[in-house]
Amino acid sequence: MTEDEVVDALKRLAQRNIFAAPTSATAALDKLLKRRAIRETDITVVIITGNGMKAAATVASAVGDDGGL
Repeated sequence: MTEDEVVDALKRLAQRNIFAAPTSATAALDKLLKRRAIRETDITVVIITGNGMKAAATVASAVGDDGGL
C-alpha cells in the first residue's frame, strides 16, 4: 500500500467518525475493488482491530485535520 492510499482510506473512515490506525486494512479493500478481486455487490468484511489513538498526531497530520478529528 502506498502512503497516499492509506491516507485516502483514513480520510473516508474519518468522515464516518471512525478513527482507525494507519495500519488499517481499509486501503487494501480499495485495491481489491480496483483489481476486481471483489465486487461492490459482494458481502465483504474488513476488520479494524486498532484505533488511531496510538498514532493520533500522525493520523491527524496525514488527513489534514486541525484537531476536530
